[in-house]
Amino acid sequence: MRPQRLQHPSPGGSLARLLLLLALPGAAQGSFEVSVSPEAAMVEHGGSVWINCSTTCQNPAANGSLETSLTKADSKRGPGWAAFLLVAITEWVSAPQCYFTCDGDTKVAAANISSYRVPERVVLEPLPEMELGRAYNLTCWVLNVAPVTHLTVTLRQGGRTLHMETFQNHTGIGPNDIPVTHEITPRRWDHGQEITCHAALDLMPHGPHFENSSSVVELQEAGAAEQSFNVSLWPEDSVVEHGGSIWLNCSHTCRDPSARGGLETSLTKAQNKSGPGWMAQELVDIQEWVSAPQCYFNCYGNVTCAVAHITTYRPPEWVVLEPLPEMELGQVYNLTCRVLNVAPVTHLSVTLRQGGRTLHTETFQNHTGTGPDDVTVTHEIIPQRRDHGQEVTCHTALDLRLQGQFFQNSPAVELRVFDLPEEPQLLTSLYIEVGTRAPARCRVAGVFPSAGEARFTLSFGGESLNFTVATSGDTATAQGEVWSQFPGQRELNCTVTMGPVSRSAGQSVRIYRFPQPVLQIDQPQALVNRNVSVTCSAPASQPPGTTLQLRDSERTLASGPQPRLQLTLTTHKGDNGRQFTCEGNLTLGSHSLVKNMSAQLIVLYQPTLDESGCPSHRTWLEGTLQQLACEADGNPTPEVSCSKDSQVYGTSGVQNVTRGHAGIYRCSAANAHGTAGRNVTIHVEYKPTMDESSCPSTQAWLKGTLHTLACEADGIPVPRVPCTKEGAADEFGGERNVSRNDSGTYHCTATNRLGSMSRRVTVQVEYRPIILLLAVSPSDTVPRGTNFNISCRAEGSPAPAYRWTVPPAPNVHCSADNSTVSVAGADRHNRGIYICRVSNAHGQHLGQVRIQVTDHRLIIAALIAGAAVLLLGGTAGLVYYLKSTACRKGEYNVQDAESSSKATCLGPDSAVYGIQLTQT
Repeated sequence: MRPQRLQHPSPGGSLARLLLLLALPGAAQGSFEVSVSPEAAMVEHGGSVWINCSTTCQNPAANGSLETSLTKADSKRGPGWAAFLLVAITEWVSAPQCYFTCDGDTKVAAANISSYRVPERVVLEPLPEMELGRAYNLTCWVLNVAPVTHLTVTLRQGGRTLHMETFQNHTGIGPNDIPVTHEITPRRWDHGQEITCHAALDLMPHGPHFENSSSVVELQEAGAAEQSFNVSLWPEDSVVEHGGSIWLNCSHTCRDPSARGGLETSLTKAQNKSGPGWMAQELVDIQEWVSAPQCYFNCYGNVTCAVAHITTYRPPEWVVLEPLPEMELGQVYNLTCRVLNVAPVTHLSVTLRQGGRTLHTETFQNHTGTGPDDVTVTHEIIPQRRDHGQEVTCHTALDLRLQGQFFQNSPAVELRVFDLPEEPQLLTSLYIEVGTRAPARCRVAGVFPSAGEARFTLSFGGESLNFTVATSGDTATAQGEVWSQFPGQRELNCTVTMGPVSRSAGQSVRIYRFPQPVLQIDQPQALVNRNVSVTCSAPASQPPGTTLQLRDSERTLASGPQPRLQLTLTTHKGDNGRQFTCEGNLTLGSHSLVKNMSAQLIVLYQPTLDESGCPSHRTWLEGTLQQLACEADGNPTPEVSCSKDSQVYGTSGVQNVTRGHAGIYRCSAANAHGTAGRNVTIHVEYKPTMDESSCPSTQAWLKGTLHTLACEADGIPVPRVPCTKEGAADEFGGERNVSRNDSGTYHCTATNRLGSMSRRVTVQVEYRPIILLLAVSPSDTVPRGTNFNISCRAEGSPAPAYRWTVPPAPNVHCSADNSTVSVAGADRHNRGIYICRVSNAHGQHLGQVRIQVTDHRLIIAALIAGAAVLLLGGTAGLVYYLKSTACRKGEYNVQDAESSSKATCLGPDSAVYGIQLTQT
């Protein structure tokens, strides 16, 4: 038989409790958790359950769902929660996953759902008539039950337990048929005893508790005496709802077919049934809380009785958990649960739970009453921070054994825990001036559960203040403004309340009056060398005690108590712009208050121009931007202008410097009180430049003359211009006697501190021509009729020109450059002196050769004559040489005979000259 249950928490009730929890403040900011309820559930196979997902994420857009292979039929949502109805649950074990995504972070919580199936049938196999002292097996089958791990099977003989077996190690998850076998050896006293098999499916605490029983099997001992018999009454112990009914079955083992019996009870009888060896009686409207009907039979004159025990129960009419106040952290509070009109109290257990944790369980086995009663259970708690927002529930269980357990829970009561571990801090100025508004802040840290729940009151001088509240983490700050129109002492008070907890702080504030000091200059704008009066004064303060100081930017000029200080001075140019300050000081406790007023003295004077503001010499760089800045000292500020060559130049603009800007400028300054003037000289510097006119790229020098390689450059500062010949390491310095080695390419570089410029100069050294070669081919004695050539080779710079003086004859020809004379078919007209003359711009040089044209007839005569002439000539020459040279040896200078004053014409055509050799 499947037991009845009075009440079981519905999915809707769980959802309501979840919504209460989600509405509570105090969730951690910046992190979040995901929870699922119920975490573990037992659902009848094919049944349904609500799964509630919740999160502490503060983001309203946080999205959550449930991942499962089970069928979803319905869902509900709210801020921070979602609930899903799972139906037709046929999986024996499943683990739906609840997840929420908060600001990109996803967290998951899993629930465990198990399906159960109560035993379809509990069967105790029939027993044969047993022989005394022999072993027999009792076998009980529990059919189609799940989960087997929660099953307990008990074999009982009368009121005695023979064997109990559990199946925690069972590995299957679906329904199964479970056999339980127990061996017995019957004794005489076992005859007539009843054997029963009891199956209990205990799904607590996540589900109900079921109990089923088999039919009764009677132990029959073979060979027992016919006159002995037993009477049994079933059920022996029963629990019936108050006002309900029950069938009692009386049976006996008497062999007498005429045995008669009956049922003695004060309870109301209704129907009855009977058969051989048994009778059954229905008892109705059972009002007695405890009763003991007696069943009897008369067998062969012997009467035997059996007694049944009937207990009447009433489930709790109401389970009430008394409301809890807002609680202060660390204080002691009582949880009180009242269970009304319940019976039997001895079968009652009351459990106080906080979330999934058991706080207190109380049973009442020692209760003396038999009827219904009101039961009160009280448990003392000391709330902690972690308890805030937790639900406290009162659970009642009425354990009626074979009838099952009847559950009833109270509505959940939420724990609201508050804490203010620190005193408030008041932050404001200790001294506030009359009519001035000053911020006042009251700050409290460590607020629990949420800084946003803190309640403030702010008052100043007994009057409430308007304020705003800001929170950061567990800190709350109230900020307002304080002020007063009258001087004196005022009190600033702050009270912070969190639920039942209050903290207060106070601070004394002094309201003072401190007027602004006054500074007066009788002539704020005065001419130089005039007397000026400066006055510093201040009205009275509250509290009194203001002291005055009159000072400028450098020092204190006068000091003393109020109401007045005065100073007289003669103005100078240095006093222009002088700042005077009148300062008032008021001391309040350890604080010194200062107020001041300042004024500036203006001194008027005529302009001056000096070296510091208008330098008389300036150097500018060509191509840069420069300003002809000239500042004059004067008040009012003078007008300044500069001019050069009747052209006026502004002193504020910039200009691109050219060489034309160099010169002397006249600068003038003027204001209403006079004028001043000053000369300014501008020097313009520029880097060196050279051109063909100042450094010719080609130069011609004459050998033997004095020369310097003069290259001039334009530049300021004046550049230095050294020249270096290609391939030489030394500079070409100073004036030198020109030689042919001075020809070549020179690099001249002009340099000053602003830059440099280089030019390439080619020097050509020129010199007079000189004949290097005068040759006759084949010889200077030519047989008549033969050809001959005379070649003249000379050098000079510029290249020399060739000119010949030859004996006149028609067969004489000159080469294209006139350096060679050719004669074809020589005859007597071609004999004589041939002169080669070379010349250029710097002079000329000549050479000669005598040509003889011979005839065979005259050869001998000529030889004789020639020998005689040579002999006479040699003798005369030797005598002359010895007389004239006295055998002097050395180097001799051959000068140009034609241009020398010592030359002597040697020919009739003035083409041949002779010159005296002189030793050098």
